[in-house]
Amino acid sequence: MTERPIFHFTPRKNWMNDPNGLVYDNGTWHMFFQYDPVSKSSGRRAWGHAVSGDLVHWKELGVALMPGEYEMYSGSGAMDKPNTLGLNTPEHTAMLLAVSEYLNGMCIYYSTDGGNSFEKLGGRTLIPCAGAPDRDPKLFYWEEGRYWIMMFYAELHARSGIPGYVFYRSANLTDWEYMSEAPSFYECPDMRLLPVEGSEEKKWAILAGNTDTQAGDFDGKTFTPCGEKDKSLRVYNNYAPQTWNGAPGGRVIQENWLTGPVDPDTEWTQQMAFPVELSLRKTEKGYKLLHRPVPEIEKLWKKTVTVTGAVLKPGENTLFKNAAGKAFDLEYEYKYVPGAVLLVRTPCGVIEHPGFEPGVRYNNRWETCRLTDDGTMKVRILIDTNSIEIFGGMDEVYMCFTQKAADAPFSFVSWGKELSVTSASLRVIG
Repeated sequence: MTERPIFHFTPRKNWMNDPNGLVYDNGTWHMFFQYDPVSKSSGRRAWGHAVSGDLVHWKELGVALMPGEYEMYSGSGAMDKPNTLGLNTPEHTAMLLAVSEYLNGMCIYYSTDGGNSFEKLGGRTLIPCAGAPDRDPKLFYWEEGRYWIMMFYAELHARSGIPGYVFYRSANLTDWEYMSEAPSFYECPDMRLLPVEGSEEKKWAILAGNTDTQAGDFDGKTFTPCGEKDKSLRVYNNYAPQTWNGAPGGRVIQENWLTGPVDPDTEWTQQMAFPVELSLRKTEKGYKLLHRPVPEIEKLWKKTVTVTGAVLKPGENTLFKNAAGKAFDLEYEYKYVPGAVLLVRTPCGVIEHPGFEPGVRYNNRWETCRLTDDGTMKVRILIDTNSIEIFGGMDEVYMCFTQKAADAPFSFVSWGKELSVTSASLRVIG
């Protein structure tokens, strides 16, 4: 029987998938999500709802949007800060949920009580799709032009004839006009302006549902790519990423569905990945998306064991051998030595750092890693009862897996040559 994760969000019962309507409002992080209110089959789509004050402790509320004639497919959330609808009060800013009623079109539902209840804007579909599978609207406000933008995955509305993302705009949230499109992207669109590490530069990035990413420029109407798509995340168990609208301090925080098998012996199925903060790095191959676990994870640490300046002799089994627990945040740095292999055994399996080039390998998946300027490999691993998330290569590598943990001890073993572990910290979460 699958054990419920300790620090990854799961529904109390039934099926859950894509994160939807991620929005921050007055100290509360709202996470809506695709939800089957009656079974674990994903057969009937509603929107579930959970809230958090710190991104790591979640309270599941009731179903926010129930399907009627049409199923409630994925979408996004935003706060009506410009008061376009004229419904804001001293107590509440109107919350907007852009929803795709499947095979019907794009709709907006609004709440004037902090997300406790919702009404359909205008009582109608705003951008009809007449039986086509156009879906997954991303809604945001373009301050420079004083209008709202809705981008969504389109087949019927793709004027180029190539399925992808289309951009519409509206000054009043009810009447929408076509602007442009970005072809050859798939499902659950997101697009954010991201800081470029180590500079004052910022770039827009399209974040596709199948985890493809592409940096570029956006002028309020058209997205212009400035490099090739990065498809490196497709092979992992994360899907349908979305970012929170309105996060304080300009933070861009992303949530993913961490896909996994259905266990017939549990009341619930599926989980969310741990929230990550996004930025970009300019490399010789273009802009690379960086993922870092949100620092709020520190609130979950119950015990920390730190080792510095350890030397691993070939074949020796050292570091954290007596660690006890089911969920961990492991972080380590070591000096990369050509020809030296580092094997890190965790309750969720073995991470291998081969010696022929800097990299990380897990479950026969391989990613090359960037070293620091002084030749250090930096790695972070989040381990839960049935998942593992690996961050490496100066945050350029992000590998997510659903993997049931075993009652296995930690070990660090070098082969071939001696290795120097600059520092290693194991934080017990549960």
